[in-house]
Amino acid sequence: MIRFIKYDGRQPRVVTVPRWAIGLGLVAAFLVGLLVLVLAFGIALVAVPVLLVAGGIAAWIGRGKALGGKGNAARDVAPRTGPAEDPFRPRRPGAREIIDVEYRVVDRDDQPR
Repeated sequence: MIRFIKYDGRQPRVVTVPRWAIGLGLVAAFLVGLLVLVLAFGIALVAVPVLLVAGGIAAWIGRGKALGGKGNAARDVAPRTGPAEDPFRPRRPGAREIIDVEYRVVDRDDQPR
């Protein structure tokens, strides 16, 4: 038997736990962990194919719309006037994109204009 001290309020008390109870607790903890693992695997078996099919359908329906491609011919879409560059592809060295911005310092003490 394993003994440990338990404090009830201000008085310490020695409590003994039989070895079979500790073993039973370890087996129960292992089985609960195994159950959680099996449930997670079962959910993944269902969720992964559903998400893959949904992603494939979304990509098939929305193909070319996000990056300025042909898109859906049934819609009236104005063609792009600028260069057809992919915004996610890195630019070649030396090509710059300049953004013109006007900066102004704002103090808390200044009155609004």
